[in-house]
Amino acid sequence: NNTDPFSLYNPEYSYGFYKSVESSSENGIDFDESIGSISLLTNNFDLTFGKFRSSLGPSFYSNLSLSNTIPAFNQLRMHFKFLDKILFTFITGDLFSGIEDSSIVDIYDDNRDLILNRKIFNHRLDFKLSKNFRLGFYEQIIGFSNSSFSYMNPFQLYWSEQHQKGDVDNLQMGFDFDFIKGKNRLYGGLLIDEWAPYDTFSGDENGDGIDDSRNWFATQIGFSRLFNLNAGYKNSDGKKWQRNFKGLLKLEYSSAEPQVYIHKFEINNPYHHGYPIGLWSGGNSIDKRVSFVLFINNYEDNSNRLIIDIGYQNTRIGVPN
Repeated sequence: NNTDPFSLYNPEYSYGFYKSVESSSENGIDFDESIGSISLLTNNFDLTFGKFRSSLGPSFYSNLSLSNTIPAFNQLRMHFKFLDKILFTFITGDLFSGIEDSSIVDIYDDNRDLILNRKIFNHRLDFKLSKNFRLGFYEQIIGFSNSSFSYMNPFQLYWSEQHQKGDVDNLQMGFDFDFIKGKNRLYGGLLIDEWAPYDTFSGDENGDGIDDSRNWFATQIGFSRLFNLNAGYKNSDGKKWQRNFKGLLKLEYSSAEPQVYIHKFEINNPYHHGYPIGLWSGGNSIDKRVSFVLFINNYEDNSNRLIIDIGYQNTRIGVPN
């Protein structure tokens, strides 16, 4: 059923379109995805328009706000760098909702579904506080596409604009960081879904057994380390034979509460072709990963002779609510 994700339980494969193909000689699956863009590039500014995959955040695998584990989508992306200390990013694009537009279905005499357009707006600021430490903050809006310019202005707070308009779109906000020391890298992030400050820790306010708090979080922490080891000997002629062993260890833990990556209005769900736009496993999930990559190189020309990649992944996927 090509209205469902092709590979819901594997983040390596995401396709916007697929269908079964049958003929007299063979059966198969037809995949279709167009990717293309044009960019204007300068030393401190770049503007890109087109259809491609985007990722915002520090994760090797899947970020909390926007991740490349979803199919490509049409978007406008802007980066601006100031004094190598501040990076401003703005992305707006179209997401496939899969929801039939019943308001125009009777206008067209066609058996194809006419789908409502879903929109995404994301703006973020990254601060390079030192040469080792980066801290980023972002806001993200997902919802029904309309003609309003409210979120096209990337220099205002979406959180405030949503309140002033009485908007019912899905608002997410959060931060992430990178810390690099020597051959070690530590990174992490927090996403808050539909945050209300005064209700963050309110608990069961009505005595009905339902948690009324608005502390709906997705969290992520990761660590990586580089290893370098030289090994060799000298033969009878005194010629040195040596190999270089390089290794990369990566660990990551991500968790999303049941209320994250879901919304009370289906059109505002943060999905594209059925894939969560952030953490690939969606709300009510825990994703754990360990990976070790070993590069065995020739010492003289540093060419790879052998690459060994060993990894372990354990993911628990529940139902967002």
